[in-house]
Amino acid sequence: MSRCPVSDWYAAPVPEPVPEPPVAPYPPAAGPSGSYGSYGSTAGPPFSCPACGKTYRHHPSLWKHRKFECGREPQFQCPLCPHRAKRKHHLVYHLQARGAGGAYGRLAPIGPGPPFSCPRCGRQYQYSTSVRNHLRLECGQEPQFPCTMCPYRGRRKHHRDNHMISIHNVRPDFLGLGS
Repeated sequence: MSRCPVSDWYAAPVPEPVPEPPVAPYPPAAGPSGSYGSYGSTAGPPFSCPACGKTYRHHPSLWKHRKFECGREPQFQCPLCPHRAKRKHHLVYHLQARGAGGAYGRLAPIGPGPPFSCPRCGRQYQYSTSVRNHLRLECGQEPQFPCTMCPYRGRRKHHRDNHMISIHNVRPDFLGLGS
């Protein structure tokens, strides 16, 4: 009588799992608020700012703090009240809480603006290549990229392509327009 290999497999004893050694917790080093950053948790490795001592649970949070906040005056002024914020999205939250969220597009940092401006219309840009593209495609010119299905014309090719995809549900490369 032969034995079935499958039944032997089921009957084989299962070895006990080996327990992993316990992990030592990080030493408690909470910041001035008693927690690590804004998470309210005291578990996890603290990342602390060498300048002000504020601690964060995640390294990118510390990096953003050092880049935008630590030792800097708030850059963004509320257009409705004297409130100033260190980050643009904090000012957006401030405006939304007061029912003025539509003002988001008008927010700008205090102080000198972007370093490059259009000599024709004065519009400002962060990069010189953006001014060059603005002069070549937009400033004082009619939109030059027409939609083949309606009267829409875009100032940039990707504006026309996005229009055709979202409005007409057609990809421009299928019409031979390229993208």
